[in-house]
Amino acid sequence: MAEADLAAAERCVLEQVSAYKIRGPSGYRLEWLKGIRPEQVIQIARERIALKPHHVQLADLNHGQ
Repeated sequence: MAEADLAAAERCVLEQVSAYKIRGPSGYRLEWLKGIRPEQVIQIARERIALKPHHVQLADLNHGQ
């Protein structure tokens, strides 16, 4: 998979899960998520990627399962 495709997929998912990011002591959002299950993140990724014109393989999203 091309690096650009991975970056685009990551941006799409991050847009959707940003509300679940934990705020650190300084007030900035951290990479850690709270209040969402891993299965939900995968579903969000599948839905967002389906709406985008790039060629991300859904199998790549399940490598951690």
